[in-house]
Amino acid sequence: MQEPFTIKREGQTVSKRRRAKGAEKRLFPNGPSQKSQKGEHSMTGQAEENLLQIFSRGLRDILGPAVKQCTELQEIRLRSGRPLLVRAGGREYAVGEGGELLSAVSETGPERGGTGRALVVSQREIEETLECAARYSLYAFEDELRQGFLTVAGGHRIGVAGRAVTDGSRVKAIKPVTCLNVRVARQIRGCSDSVLPYLIDRDRGELYPVLILSPPCCGKTTLLRDLVRKISDGCGYMEGKTVGIVDERSEIAACFQGIAQNDVGMRSDVLDGCPKAQGMMMLIRSMAPQVLAVDEIGGREDLEALRYAAGCGCSLIATAHGTSYQDVEAKPAFRELFRDRLFERILVLSGRRGPGTVEQILDGRGRDVCFNKTGGDSPCDHLLQCNGGRDGGASVGAAGPVKAHSRAGDPPEGGNPVCQCAAGGRIWQNGKAGRETRGGAF
Repeated sequence: MQEPFTIKREGQTVSKRRRAKGAEKRLFPNGPSQKSQKGEHSMTGQAEENLLQIFSRGLRDILGPAVKQCTELQEIRLRSGRPLLVRAGGREYAVGEGGELLSAVSETGPERGGTGRALVVSQREIEETLECAARYSLYAFEDELRQGFLTVAGGHRIGVAGRAVTDGSRVKAIKPVTCLNVRVARQIRGCSDSVLPYLIDRDRGELYPVLILSPPCCGKTTLLRDLVRKISDGCGYMEGKTVGIVDERSEIAACFQGIAQNDVGMRSDVLDGCPKAQGMMMLIRSMAPQVLAVDEIGGREDLEALRYAAGCGCSLIATAHGTSYQDVEAKPAFRELFRDRLFERILVLSGRRGPGTVEQILDGRGRDVCFNKTGGDSPCDHLLQCNGGRDGGASVGAAGPVKAHSRAGDPPEGGNPVCQCAAGGRIWQNGKAGRETRGGAF
């Protein structure tokens, strides 16, 4: 029997015993074993150590075992007087006092699927974590903290909430900080491979102006980051392009002290921490980008700057919050952009089958982009049901020519009409690039 160890937290001592090897609680209690499987996304030892250094010493000891159990770790949330929560693989779990993952928690502990109590985070631990994350130099992050976040080494982004100290309409500070959301940096190289062929005009070797739509936490920034990398470095469909990135909230390149922590390509110029509308103008005038990339557009100033950039000959790639083309088109400012066809490819993502589910790829008129038997692409106005897994639809990003799609009313034997497009497939799975289609296993 191994010797017990203790963790001291605000005057109390929690006694535990170290778990024997292989005795960790499964991330999915009723699912497969948590032994490493091919294709699972898990952190390397060094990346895990760097992540844990963000937290206070007491929380590191508890989060260490929890992080080892997680695949596709997305975020870690600390709230004063509330349970410590993690999100992994699209599901939320509480962290127990021994570092185990509990499947669900209530006010007093786990509801089902686990034993033990969830760890309750103290205000002191939140303050210590914020100091550790800022390397005991919070004053150096004052500007970022006023905007509600800070980016740390490794590209991890920490959102903060609490009591806002204001001066008129301006936020001077957030004191005290009572909530932290550590969004774990996850660069998934190759996740854009399956959709990139549909976003390029192969005759001209140029990128179509692209808009990526999705609800929060469904992969739009992850996809944007990999698209920028591929466009900058070049790929089989076109030569590398000079890319200007306006990274207002340090989410694309994840710059730390001015240096990009993520790989955004060899021809990319990053303007970090600058408002999008102003940054786009600055890059056009100073860096002469061929492609301009921005994340989470929405304000009228942003849209006017995009219109100006398009008029200067830049290809655009942008993201916006939205659940569908119709949802975004209902907004007056976006309606004007769609009317003018500022974007020629509109990619709609969701979390229906996990982050990165491709729901639709549309042209500038909001029509599905389908693929004919010669391998070229042409838009179609009719409604089709994609069911590649059952009825023989092409894999996302499949090489070579594919069969012509069947129109509504002419389904293949025993199935629905088939559209040979990317819709419905995840662009990555378990941390790796994927080539799935609707109807397949995820």
